[in-house]
Amino acid sequence: MRARAPRWRFASAGIRAGLRSGNTDGGMAAPFLLLWFATAVCLISGSGPASADAAVRRVQIQGGEATTVHLSATAVATITFHRVIEDNRCPTAVLCAWAKPPVVEISLGQPGQTARRLRVSVPQDWASAMAAAGWQLRAARLEPQPREPRDFGKILPLGAYRLTVEARPETN
Repeated sequence: MRARAPRWRFASAGIRAGLRSGNTDGGMAAPFLLLWFATAVCLISGSGPASADAAVRRVQIQGGEATTVHLSATAVATITFHRVIEDNRCPTAVLCAWAKPPVVEISLGQPGQTARRLRVSVPQDWASAMAAAGWQLRAARLEPQPREPRDFGKILPLGAYRLTVEARPETN
């Protein structure tokens, strides 16, 4: 008995056509090789995760909670994770043609100053990072990642989310 090729619910027309024509890799060999090559170039060039700045500090904040980040002996910042405004990330079990980064609302405060309430996309790049006491802070990751197609665009209860914030000294 010959094994049947798997049926992919969210596959593109090209992949479905590859499965019908007997192509056993489903048309995925070329994208896989391209992804592998791009990863290898990033790692060799030092622009990937292997070359992350050693001075970067990370803190996780549970949804609805606040945390105090001790940036240095004298610099302190309080970050509050207020809400998830939108979460249109591609679920892990799906191949998406369109997705957007999640948007969260946080506040950043320092002693003696009024906290600033901000809306930021996650991940936030360092160029648009928030500033506090000579440090840059950015929203780096929001967990959990949606898994199933039915989870696309759904916002979970706030306490289910964890926001990772990274901080590093400002560069001049």
